[in-house]
This record gives sequence, structure tokens and C-alpha cells, in this order.
Amino acid sequence: MPQETTNLSLVEYFFDGIDFVDKFILNAGTGPGQTTARLVNKVIETGKSSRIISVDHNQKALDNVRNVLLV
Repeated sequence: MPQETTNLSLVEYFFDGIDFVDKFILNAGTGPGQTTARLVNKVIETGKSSRIISVDHNQKALDNVRNVLLV
């Protein structure tokens, strides 16, 4: 795969061009929840009603994410 140069941040590059309108989004391996929070923000930006399903084998990680998102 050829190397690509960009001025975008990793987050901007990762989410660039993804349609977040009325989707079911699976976030597997939620971990500390940074990606989940960004996905939530992207869905809110669209003003639409997508659903995000976050899974992790560690219940404490999911609890932490839930607490962060409720703030």
C-alpha cells in the first residue's frame, strides 16, 4: 500500500467521508471510550438518529464510557 501524506489529524482522517446518517454503528473493543465519544459527536453533528453499539469484554470499561457520555 502506498504511503499517503495528509494534513488531517488521525481522527479527521479516520472519519473523513463516512456517512453517519441513520446507521447502526458497532464499536467493538470500546476500551476507555474515546472512539465511542467521537462517534457520538459525529452522530450528533448529523442531526440524525444513528445507533451506536459499543462492546468490550471488560464491564468496568463500559461503565466508565457510560459515565463519561452522561456528563
